[in-house]
Amino acid sequence: MNMLFFVERFFAIYLFWSSVVSGNLEDQKAIDKRDKGSLGDLTESNFSNLTSKCSDEAEARIRICDGTAGDGCQIKICGDLGPVSSTPTPVNSLNDKSKSQYNASMTSSKSTADSGLKFLDIPTGDELKIKDLHLEEEYFIFQAFSGLMGYLFPEAFPMGLLKDALKSKFSFSLFFFEVLQLEVALLVWIAFWAALVLALPVGVAVSLCAPSKGRRFSNDLSEGSQAGKRSWTEKSFVCLLHVLLLIVLFPAGLILAANEQIARSISAVPIQTIYDDLAVFVRNAHMQMAFVSTSSADIAFETIRKDLEDIDLLLGEAYQQELSTETGIDHALIGLEELKSAVARTTSVVSDLLIDCEVVSRTGEILQDKLQEMSRQLIAIQQQCNAKDRPLCFTLQFSGFDLSLPVKNLTLDTKIQQLVRMNKERNLNSSIEESRRAFLAIPDQVAIEMSPYVADIKALLNKKRADVYKSTQNLDTLAKTLADDLNASQTKVSAFTEDVIRWDLWRWLIVLGVTAVVALTWGVLICGAPCGCGLTTKTIPLFHSGVGLSCCVCVILWALGTISLLIGGHSKAFLCNPLYQSPYFETLSELLDANGVLYGEDGFFETISTKNGTVLVAEVLRSCQRDQTIYKPFHLKNHFDIEALLNYKNWEDLEEIFENMTHAKTDADIISSELQVNLQVLSTLTSTNFTAHRIRISTPTTKRDLGSFADQINTVARQINDPVNARKFDNLAFSVRKLAQNELQKLNEARGRILYKVTTLEVVLPPLNRRVNQSLSHLKTIRFFLDNRAWQIAQTTRRRFLGKIENYLRDLYRHVAAAVAKEIGKCRPLWQIFHAGRFSICKLIADPLNGIAVCCYFLILLFIAITPIVIKLIDYYKEDQDEDIITSILHRRSTQEERIWGGAIQESPENQPTDEERPTTSWTSPSVREKQEHRVPQPPKLPSVSSQVHKPRVPHTSAVRRTRSPKQRSGGKLSTLTSRITGSRHLTEQMPAISRARTPRRSTTPRSWM
Repeated sequence: MNMLFFVERFFAIYLFWSSVVSGNLEDQKAIDKRDKGSLGDLTESNFSNLTSKCSDEAEARIRICDGTAGDGCQIKICGDLGPVSSTPTPVNSLNDKSKSQYNASMTSSKSTADSGLKFLDIPTGDELKIKDLHLEEEYFIFQAFSGLMGYLFPEAFPMGLLKDALKSKFSFSLFFFEVLQLEVALLVWIAFWAALVLALPVGVAVSLCAPSKGRRFSNDLSEGSQAGKRSWTEKSFVCLLHVLLLIVLFPAGLILAANEQIARSISAVPIQTIYDDLAVFVRNAHMQMAFVSTSSADIAFETIRKDLEDIDLLLGEAYQQELSTETGIDHALIGLEELKSAVARTTSVVSDLLIDCEVVSRTGEILQDKLQEMSRQLIAIQQQCNAKDRPLCFTLQFSGFDLSLPVKNLTLDTKIQQLVRMNKERNLNSSIEESRRAFLAIPDQVAIEMSPYVADIKALLNKKRADVYKSTQNLDTLAKTLADDLNASQTKVSAFTEDVIRWDLWRWLIVLGVTAVVALTWGVLICGAPCGCGLTTKTIPLFHSGVGLSCCVCVILWALGTISLLIGGHSKAFLCNPLYQSPYFETLSELLDANGVLYGEDGFFETISTKNGTVLVAEVLRSCQRDQTIYKPFHLKNHFDIEALLNYKNWEDLEEIFENMTHAKTDADIISSELQVNLQVLSTLTSTNFTAHRIRISTPTTKRDLGSFADQINTVARQINDPVNARKFDNLAFSVRKLAQNELQKLNEARGRILYKVTTLEVVLPPLNRRVNQSLSHLKTIRFFLDNRAWQIAQTTRRRFLGKIENYLRDLYRHVAAAVAKEIGKCRPLWQIFHAGRFSICKLIADPLNGIAVCCYFLILLFIAITPIVIKLIDYYKEDQDEDIITSILHRRSTQEERIWGGAIQESPENQPTDEERPTTSWTSPSVREKQEHRVPQPPKLPSVSSQVHKPRVPHTSAVRRTRSPKQRSGGKLSTLTSRITGSRHLTEQMPAISRARTPRRSTTPRSWM
């Protein structure tokens, strides 16, 4: 148990030691950097008093660096003090440099840094609605149809043909032939489909009007084979008809979808949104350009004015910053703050250590008393053992259980007690705070008289501000002209769009009507097509109607498809292809640029080009597609020249004013002697060695293990014979084990805490001692530098202040130039407007038109394929009807003959033939015989001996009629009608035949008569 305890403690101490060592290494690196003069950071907590002394108008800015001399690491207190060098000159090398070299290096390093001027964010202006259209979310199912129809149209735009058409004098006949030559593929396509459409009704008329080829009659075997073959063919045609009718639904549905998409796109064409966004874009660009130029100039000039008003404070702080840069005094003060915190933590650990030592001493005394009581109990039990068990009982010895707690050496150590007193007296803290206040009071020691130069700089800035405001008037004029042009164009385009929407309603109704006709034709055909229920009386009329409607629908579909193809295909070829010629847009450039086909010398951007030079359409579109600003492609430099207005290098008066500025020298006494004395005392106290204390405390609390001793007592208790003594030994073992698990465990834990804190102090104090010594050495170096080189830093502050004003003006120029050239007027919205227009026309209107055309032609093909199948099925169904009529006639005739045969036999019963000699009618077909078995009863038998007892009963004709199936009753109507027409003729022909018929031959066997 003790071994496990020590392992855990050792692991915890190792982790703590690793963290402390790593932290001390980082602190050591930071101290080394400070010794070299690197710039550090000033936290808000370390300089809380500084912000209270700042002016209300100046913002206390403090940048936290990572402790290394990184680029751009600077301290900003009570306003921006300007840049600092990331690689300052070491203190020990100042004596080797001349005064001129030092001043030149400091000036060059400070003038290149950022002044930290904050400009206002550019307002976004009004929101554009073009982003909310989400046109890309539309379905592009018709785009493939445009690609298919694109093969019928020329790929290149007919620029020469357009030029000829726009000429004042041109030959119409020559122009017509050129158009025919250009559209030859399209004309052939249209003619081909026209021929197919016209061929369909001609073929239907020939098929329906042609005479029937007659019907084949053969014997039962041949007729059965032909019937099976025809049944299979009929079923195949029926299945194919159903498949084709199902396919018809797909293009019909696409036509409806395309019709709805075109209607929705035309009715929702974003004309108003486009013009509103164009007006908003012009207004936003004008507003942003005027805002960034005037507001930035105001901010820069106002910031310079405030700095000039607080010049004494800013120069004093600049001097303070230079001291921090060259000497690292800010790092030294921060290091002292960290040292103060480290000392407070260390003394806190020491105080806790002493408290734990007192607790361990009291706990050890209590435990020692309990151990002695256990020893007395053991002795008493041993004496009670009998003679036989006495040797075994006396094997238990309570020696080696004396507590070893050497903690008094810690409480009596004088250095440890002095560390605790230092934490209570806080002499070190007060001396560090005094030095910090002295450093923060440096700006109050600087007094500079700069009022004449301040007045000259303010007058120059006011003049430049007036020039900037004057230059924005040209932008106002241009923006107003563009707004008027947009309003005029919007009026015209809106009127044209309303006309298109009004005419599109008729187009939508026409396409819907054509689709309704297609649906009617489909419905007629699907109603006529048999689905396994057999032939009805309406099948053939429905098929005839469907064929007639198919011929009409094909003509209508051809007309609709041709018109859709002409509009959609030409729109795709001559309008959409030029709009999608990214990134050069050759066709649009030829049409819209200056001296182009459609415009004169000024081009499409006539309003801007007349005052800003030539504006190219392709350049504008490319720039807007890449989200560039409008300053360069629209040549706005002629209206707003940033170089002439805001480049401070062209201001000649500014350099003269800067050359006449003067400065004064300032001394500073920051490091006090009391601080050095306190650090010296702390260095002595932190040199205490805790290794010996740790070794003494690391010894075990007891020489023997109480747990093992309790096990030994239990073993002895099991071996002795006296049960009373054995129980006493067990109770004693239980008490020993309980003491080991409770009191001794707590004591070990307390000793472990003491050991942990002693180890902590052993690990922490040496790095703390090194930090104290390094801080003391660093403070001595800083004090030497302040006594000898402070005047050079005071001279540098003036150049830095002037460089800061130059940085303000440089930031102003760079900010306005970058904003105008890279941020303001990003014309991506113009590209989105252009894309929305071409997307609406091409993807949402032209592509669905081409889709309607393709679907119409496909429907024509389907109806052309359906019509022969329907005609063939009509022929089959007519043959079935004819066969049913003939079958009924034959059935009627056979019924009448058998009735006659039955009457003749009843007159002579002795001539009744036997069952073996009964005549059969081989001239009837199997199907007729099957029907005959169900419809007509067999002829009655001749009377016999057995018939005298059981007379056969002939069913009545009405009973036979009632037993027929519905199909037989429906077929019987036609048979009855036919038999009534030919009844008299049949009877006339049959009666002589019966009178001349031979009497059936009787069998010679007498048994047949019995």
